[in-house]
Amino acid sequence: MTDLNTISIIIEIIFLCISLFILALIFKKYRERRVYITKLLMYIFLYLILALFFILLSRMTYYRYNVEQMDQTSIEGWIMFRIGFYRPAFIFVVLAGYYSFLFKENVFSKEVNETQKKTLQVSGLLIIIYQIIFFDFNQPIYDVIAFLLIFLYFNAVYIPFMIASYKLYVKLSEVKYKKAILSLTFMSISFTLVFLFFLLDRVVIFLGGDNFSVFYFLGEFAVLSGLLFGYFGYIRPGEKKRGNK
Repeated sequence: MTDLNTISIIIEIIFLCISLFILALIFKKYRERRVYITKLLMYIFLYLILALFFILLSRMTYYRYNVEQMDQTSIEGWIMFRIGFYRPAFIFVVLAGYYSFLFKENVFSKEVNETQKKTLQVSGLLIIIYQIIFFDFNQPIYDVIAFLLIFLYFNAVYIPFMIASYKLYVKLSEVKYKKAILSLTFMSISFTLVFLFFLLDRVVIFLGGDNFSVFYFLGEFAVLSGLLFGYFGYIRPGEKKRGNK
């Protein structure tokens, strides 16, 4: 178990460094030309990187401080258990999902769907409240529900994203834009798979399996592929026409 934990920490550090490099490239692109779509992608990457950081922190915290032996009703235990079980990371994932919706709407729609926007705001807030309040180490079902909520929220954004990007890919004729949109399609597929794999990993643990199932590592690699596809596909068609916002 310790070896697998060490491997996961090393992988997450590598992914975090790659993600920071990509974020720096996106920030450089945004400084050169302050386009709203690039700003949204920058926020998505920032929140996902913060989520990766807190996942890494949870790994280092959980085993280093032997969180399982703490009193979860104490202030220290309340904080450490939530860090150890990814709750801060999930909050940033919700924020990344919301900005992904704005990104999708500005790429594929003429205007933002206000009904969907408010729905995501309210549901995102409720999910964040759940992540903070509902936790019991002796009741792993709370953990499964936490992953399930993140899975549903993220996929409520990225499944429509995947469909819209593929439809646009089929319609486009210019090779440059087709490649960019195809990259966004693969990004949405990757992010859809991320939380499916992580949810399956939680289910395995809930059913009595060990931590760090194959699904956990598949989820980590899906994160990296999503970030890479996101960077290579972020230049949208028609960017010059729509300009800054």
